[in-house]
Amino acid sequence: MWPTWWSMSAYLPSFSWGAWLGQVFIVNWAWPPYSFAWWSLTIEVLFYALLPLLILMFRAIRHQPAILFSVFCGTLLLSAVAYNSVPIAVIRNLVNYAPCFAAGLVLASQEVSTRGAYTALLSGIFLTIASTILPSVNPHIGWGLLYFGIVATALDKFSPLSKRLSSGLFVWLGERSYSLFLTHHTIIVLTYWAISLLVEAKGPTYYLATRSISVVSSLFVAMMLFNFVRSNDAFQFR
Repeated sequence: MWPTWWSMSAYLPSFSWGAWLGQVFIVNWAWPPYSFAWWSLTIEVLFYALLPLLILMFRAIRHQPAILFSVFCGTLLLSAVAYNSVPIAVIRNLVNYAPCFAAGLVLASQEVSTRGAYTALLSGIFLTIASTILPSVNPHIGWGLLYFGIVATALDKFSPLSKRLSSGLFVWLGERSYSLFLTHHTIIVLTYWAISLLVEAKGPTYYLATRSISVVSSLFVAMMLFNFVRSNDAFQFR
């Protein structure tokens, strides 16, 4: 109702009941998301819909390393070839992020050798750097392989990485990371809007206030969500 200089230039979506109802079930096909951090939830939901078929496939080939490796490489190739060429945005994102999901399925289906983990890690670093130089390279392949290598290395409980990630601080952050993902964008938007009511322009005061307050507030809200909602669900599950 009373936009400030920030909200007028922030490209925030206008509210409509059609857009809101279109996002009730998380799968958002066309409307601009009201929480931009949630765009990936649509991809996750579509992946979960395919998961029963993928589990059957991976169970059939998990003891055949050559076939498993071929399927994994085929997923990488599909993602590389179809990068940004699929007309439907939701399906395009699912294809673009397929290497990340495929890496997760491989990690869930079998142990990965140390050589395989480091190969994925180095390949991921190379492709991620290449994607910053060559716009035609799908960066999600590099990030997927990088994630693959890091997680596979961390699963070896004798590795230095596993010991570091098992420390109290990293476990504490990891438990609350999803709560932070769900809420941080909303907190940031509200903080930027509130500070813009008090500060006339995007100067040093604005940047210092918005960044410091939004970081602290995002962590606080994430902890509230985790402690009063998600931790209860985890307790009931156990």
